[in-house]
Amino acid sequence: AHPKATLPFQAYPFNAGADFSCLSEVTIPQHSSTLIDSGLIFEIPNQYYIQLQPRSSLYKSNILLLGGFIDPTYRGTVKFTLYNLNSFPVTFKAHSRLVQGIILPNILTRYTLTQEPLTQTSRGTAGFGSS
Repeated sequence: AHPKATLPFQAYPFNAGADFSCLSEVTIPQHSSTLIDSGLIFEIPNQYYIQLQPRSSLYKSNILLLGGFIDPTYRGTVKFTLYNLNSFPVTFKAHSRLVQGIILPNILTRYTLTQEPLTQTSRGTAGFGSS
């Protein structure tokens, strides 16, 4: 890890996630996104991955997390992209806790293409806004 990185923080012993902080002060311009480095490096077992989720305080500040999966084969520092919905820049001080990392099982899947018909369900092909 970077020497100035902040150890992930769990406020309570049974919380699912741990807070990840920004390595240095960062300003996100209005209506823009910025890639933020946590300075953290992980060696995740192959059966797991880290999912990043925003802390609720980000939503209160009109900031969105874009993306957020850390694969077990990745060896660089954990970075995440935040988008500022505000009409003014937003600055976070160095070591501000911004996102949560959650370690989850990595269910390995193999994909294939087929022309075989799918089984029928009560939902069928009803998609967005259908229920």
